[in-house]
Amino acid sequence: MAGCQQQQPSQIIQKDVPGQQEVRTASSPTTVEITTNIAPTNESASIQIDYPAPNSTIVNPLTITGKAKGSWFFEATFPVKLVDENGKEITAALAHASEDWMTEDFVFFTAEMTFDAVSPGSGKLVFSKDNPSGLPENDESFELPVIW
Repeated sequence: MAGCQQQQPSQIIQKDVPGQQEVRTASSPTTVEITTNIAPTNESASIQIDYPAPNSTIVNPLTITGKAKGSWFFEATFPVKLVDENGKEITAALAHASEDWMTEDFVFFTAEMTFDAVSPGSGKLVFSKDNPSGLPENDESFELPVIW
């Protein structure tokens, strides 16, 4: 057919910046960046935190919500710690599954935490996969920076 151009397939390349991709086509060699509204947390990991957001101010008592792969739980819980900027533990709590945790899929959880910390301050919430085996190859954790 005269006058019709065949459209070339796009090549999508994941960038190092969360939520951005490069899209290149044979007919348009320029790079186009697409920014999405993906939170710059650990969207490809096996745990995702809904609240609190990274670097947000937390208040006492703190309710933490999110979802984690079923493998993070043992007997429907996994540990969460609040540590200061030096790594000193301020408090700890258990995250509890809100639904059946014996799955490979994501499972919603909540954790309630009270803390006694000098304000203003900063630190991290440390989420740890429950590892009853004690084997280091089964360890996994995620740190979320917070302020108070």
